[in-house]
Amino acid sequence: MIFSNPSCLSRLIRLFLLAAVAIIPVVSDAQDSPERQFDAISRLLEKADLALDDNKTTDAARLYGASLAAYRDFAERFPEHQVELVRFRASYCRQQLMNLLAQKKATERLAAQPAQSGTTDQAIRQGVALCLEGRFADAEAAMHNPAGDAAASPMHAMVMATARLGSGDLDASRQHILRALEKDPQNGAAHYNLVQLMLRDPAPDYEAAREHYRQARRAGVPADMDLESVLDL
Repeated sequence: MIFSNPSCLSRLIRLFLLAAVAIIPVVSDAQDSPERQFDAISRLLEKADLALDDNKTTDAARLYGASLAAYRDFAERFPEHQVELVRFRASYCRQQLMNLLAQKKATERLAAQPAQSGTTDQAIRQGVALCLEGRFADAEAAMHNPAGDAAASPMHAMVMATARLGSGDLDASRQHILRALEKDPQNGAAHYNLVQLMLRDPAPDYEAAREHYRQARRAGVPADMDLESVLDL
């Protein structure tokens, strides 16, 4: 579990779980034994992984949400069947959903960043565009040799942070965000994205996360009601 309060997590991913409503009956009603139902959900999860591998993040999120809901339904129907594996896979689906949500929100904040005169060059613009397309490895490659002061800009660090987050390297993403804040302590998007990463910690520091969220809001970042519910604000 990423958050200690399951209801907060449920609120945060409810849109993805709603997408599963049309899929769950196909999984549960079409199969007449726990083994066959379990296999059907496994195939659904495999489709989610394949969609993610193909950078089809919207499809992947929908399928992970459907898989998570299906595993929950399966656990209620067959509480003694494959207990540990069902729990593990449900946790995996939650983690993948949170990864996709964090990527989506980080990319949205990155796209909303105003261009900084004198620091934005072609590499950074290309990196932003590639992140918006979900091509995170390509975005990072494009950012390796920015010109002049672009390499030292907060925007460069933010694009790199988003690219590393999209590639699954949370530690590197956090380091780039902290670098952006060193250069620009009032960078609202950096504070906001740092909150996203802090909440992924096994034991999140909620008070520190709340302060970074408040700083993001003071810097002009729009309110995020889902995030506020997680932070109990």
